[in-house]
Amino acid sequence: MKTYILNGSNDISCTQACENLSGNISPGSYVLRLPPCSHLPEPEQYHADMRFCKISEDLLVCSPEDFKSDITRQLERRGIRVVSGVTDIKGPYPHNIAYNVLRAGSVSFHNTRYTDPRLKEFLCASSYSLLHVNQGYAGCSSVAVPVSAGGMLVISSDMGIVSAIKKADIPALYTEYFTDTDSILLEGLDHGFIGGCCGYDPDAGLLVCGKINGQFRKLSAVYGFDVVSVYDGPLTDIGGILIM
Repeated sequence: MKTYILNGSNDISCTQACENLSGNISPGSYVLRLPPCSHLPEPEQYHADMRFCKISEDLLVCSPEDFKSDITRQLERRGIRVVSGVTDIKGPYPHNIAYNVLRAGSVSFHNTRYTDPRLKEFLCASSYSLLHVNQGYAGCSSVAVPVSAGGMLVISSDMGIVSAIKKADIPALYTEYFTDTDSILLEGLDHGFIGGCCGYDPDAGLLVCGKINGQFRKLSAVYGFDVVSVYDGPLTDIGGILIM
């Protein structure tokens, strides 16, 4: 049975997303609502994409603090292997980004100066190439979606990531810049990122925390993927939705 990992705060966007995931999107699925991580800046304390990196459907690398918590036991009871990284999350950028890696097909992207060493090992062992980008928030700034013609589409709030993907010229890896990033809510900051609003569910499509706007509709029509809203308010960065 599917496991969703996401923001466990009492914000209405998170509460509604959790209810929709377990009730409408995937009835009976397990939703793990994360407690806060006190070592992260306040706007990011509940964010899954700052604390975990998904390697495969049953393998995660996480911060040492989360590894020592009850979260690991809950996930392992669900058949998910959890591996501790070696980098402690300890404050503002760039000391908070060690696990915020973007995965797209067989390629991953991050500011490699700050990627956790153990996470690098597991990415390499799982045949992911790791490409450097200047954006340390690679994971929360972007989301990867399989497309109907085959391959992957990366939708990104960061033009540097868009440029890096185009320059790399990787077969069947496409990219589009998300033009409405300034409208994404993230309390305590000017705006959030598109990756922090989303998670890709292979059974349902691209899950979005917020109302589906015109750019999402256009991209889903052009590239051939489904988009499903899990919250009927404005686009809100909740730290992404991890699907295991």
